[in-house]
Amino acid sequence: MGSQIRERVRVLVKDMKKVLLGGSFSRKMYNYSMEFVYIGFGWLLGLLAPALTKRIVDHYEKQNLEKIIFNDLKDLKKRLGSIPYLVYPKHGKLNQDIFNWIKKNSSIDFDTGLKQLAEQGLTETQIINHLNITGKQDVTTTYFKKVNLFATDSHLTKLSLIENSLMEKILEIKFHAQALNEDIDSFRDDLKMTFMPGITVENHRIVSAEINKKSLMIAKKSMFIVDKINEILSSREGSTGN
Repeated sequence: MGSQIRERVRVLVKDMKKVLLGGSFSRKMYNYSMEFVYIGFGWLLGLLAPALTKRIVDHYEKQNLEKIIFNDLKDLKKRLGSIPYLVYPKHGKLNQDIFNWIKKNSSIDFDTGLKQLAEQGLTETQIINHLNITGKQDVTTTYFKKVNLFATDSHLTKLSLIENSLMEKILEIKFHAQALNEDIDSFRDDLKMTFMPGITVENHRIVSAEINKKSLMIAKKSMFIVDKINEILSSREGSTGN
C-alpha cells in the first residue's frame, strides 16, 4: 500500500510540473491539491485503522469477558451460599446473624415456610432453636464439593482487558477458593479414616472431632468468599446503575 501511494504522489508531482510549465494553473492545481488531500487522508487512515480496530475489538471483548466473570461469580455464590445452612444446625451453631446471612445469600426460599410457622405463633428465634435441635439429631455427614471458576479460568489470558481493581478482586477470590478446596480435600481424607478397618474408638473420636472442626471452617470460609463476591457484584450493579 505504501509503494502505491508513493507512486501516485510521484505521478501527481510530475503532472503538476507539466501544468505549471504549460500555464494552465488554477483549476488543475485545485484538482491536484485535492488529490494530495485524499491521498494524505487515506495514508493517515491506513495508519490509524489497526489501532482503532483493536480498540473496538478490545471494548467488546472486555464487555463479553466481564459478563462471563460475573455469571461465574453468581454461580459460585449459589454453590457456596447454602453450605452454612447444611453445616451450622448440625453442630447447634446456627444463630440469628448466620440465619439472616443464609436468608440473604443462599438460593433457599425461606419466605413461605417462615410465614407459615409465624402464623402458628413461632418466632424466628424458636425456629432457629428447632433447626439446631433437629440438626444435631442428624447423624449424616455433609459432603462438600470442590469449587472452581471454570469459565473465568478459561479466559485468564484476557484478564488484562478489565480494570486492575476488578482483576485483583477476582484473583483474591480464586486464591480463597483454592484454599477452600484444600480444606475440602483434608476433610475428605479425615472422613476416609473413619472407615478404616481396625480404627480404635479413641482414634475415631479424635478424627470425628477434626471433621466437625473442618466442617465449621468450610462453612465460615464459604461465607467469607460469598461476601467477597457480593462486594464485586454490588459495585458492578452500582456502576451499571450510574
